[in-house]
Amino acid sequence: MLRLIDPPAFRLAMYFLATATVAIALIPTTPTPPPFPHIDKIQHLAIFTMLAVLARLGFPDAPARLVFERLAFLGAGIEVLQTIPLIERSSDVIDWLADLAGIAIGLLLALPIARLLRLVRGRLPG
Repeated sequence: MLRLIDPPAFRLAMYFLATATVAIALIPTTPTPPPFPHIDKIQHLAIFTMLAVLARLGFPDAPARLVFERLAFLGAGIEVLQTIPLIERSSDVIDWLADLAGIAIGLLLALPIARLLRLVRGRLPG
């Protein structure tokens, strides 16, 4: 039985979020004014923070540097693909830097969350 606090569940959630992130990042959009300046940087930061937490919890034995590296490549890949004229999106290195910051924050946040999950798993039957 798959428990929602076990690594396979976190891996599944990470793959789903990564797939949705790539799909949304590559869908052509019509230019609209943002609700406030730099909202896209906040979105990058938030999504990659969540991806890093899910990846770290989903792959608890993987070194943090490996998780950072793979997610950094994902963010860079998205920015490279956005340069394709057919996609009609714009690439920005600052978006990638926001991704990197989100990954770092997520890896730090995953530490206390992992400790809490170990405590919870130890108290659950089975």
